[in-house]
Amino acid sequence: MRLDYQASAEQAQSVADELAQSFSALELQATVDDDVQPNMPLLPCAELWE
Repeated sequence: MRLDYQASAEQAQSVADELAQSFSALELQATVDDDVQPNMPLLPCAELWE
């Protein structure tokens, strides 16, 4: 499954770090890149990741 969202670099890294730590047994991979497109939805609850 692939999910793409718009987020600040800090928010995206916080989410990636949390996912990697919380779901390490599932071998989940979270990738942060700078390929942000205007049609991507905003990160849900983005203010929680600041």
